[in-house]
Amino acid sequence: MNINGKKEITAKSFFIQNFVWLAGIIMAVVNLWLVAKLAPLTQNVVGLDIRVSAVEQTDKRLNSSLDSLDDDIKTLIREVGSLKQYCHP
Repeated sequence: MNINGKKEITAKSFFIQNFVWLAGIIMAVVNLWLVAKLAPLTQNVVGLDIRVSAVEQTDKRLNSSLDSLDDDIKTLIREVGSLKQYCHP
């Protein structure tokens, strides 16, 4: 107790009494720092998602083209096979 009869508050007792409040303040500061650091990554992820979508679309078109070419080649092979009967040995 001090001269006025009031209980003295030490730094340790103040910290213990206000631990939750101080932890909340520290977490808020850490969260703000993390948001500031991670915000650019969000833009990068969006950009990568757009690129992946474009590659997937290109892949679908290429697969479709390859399937079409495969069908055309099979048709030509059948036609060449049917023309062999007209050839003289």
